[in-house]
Amino acid sequence: MKKDELLAEICGIHAGDGWMTKSTYEVGFGTSRLEEEYFQDVLELYSKIFDMPHLRILRRKAVEFRFQSKKAQEVFQQLGFQKGNKGDTLKVPEFVYQSEANMYAFLRGLNDTDGNAYWRKSINNYYVTIRWNTINENFAKEIFNILTILNYHPCYYVAKGPDSDGYVRKNIHRVSISRKKEVRRYLIETGFRNSKRWSELQSRPIRLYRLMEEEWARPDSNRRPSPCEGDVC
Repeated sequence: MKKDELLAEICGIHAGDGWMTKSTYEVGFGTSRLEEEYFQDVLELYSKIFDMPHLRILRRKAVEFRFQSKKAQEVFQQLGFQKGNKGDTLKVPEFVYQSEANMYAFLRGLNDTDGNAYWRKSINNYYVTIRWNTINENFAKEIFNILTILNYHPCYYVAKGPDSDGYVRKNIHRVSISRKKEVRRYLIETGFRNSKRWSELQSRPIRLYRLMEEEWARPDSNRRPSPCEGDVC
């Protein structure tokens, strides 16, 4: 993976579950303790781009890494990320638009952290939906635009924030793809680094295999796994 692609994926990850503190030079990332394998993958990705002095790994309700780096904060800020609460100011870094590879990498990092993949039941069949979630309307529109540039036909809708204990949460802006051929193409060209996304589809392994089978059967395809091979099933 080229450095720009790697940085694009890290930007997607940071947009989802990363942070920078205002009071120090801390940069961090955190996820569920059930995603330890993905956590280690992200730690490795960051280490390929940044020096990570004073690295701390914390395992509490979540698993986190934190390190102190003025240079890393400057890189993220130059790319448009803000310190502190970043949700309302999120935007796609300009360099992501410079290549399709960068856009795919950014989408993967973002979906691995702030997205999901699931089977949606229709009248007599099931379809896979891949979805990105954010509280930022403009950011959602940028995700929609990237998918359109990549020749997908995304859907966009707003889910009203839940009213919990008298506290009304912000609306969730959702961007998704669900056309069969486009989902298949996304899984082949981009896929997920976070194995949890694959596991979300493994509840119906045979259906997943059939969804992918047409692509694996192409004459120019050099790989066609069995229904129970690796992360796919």
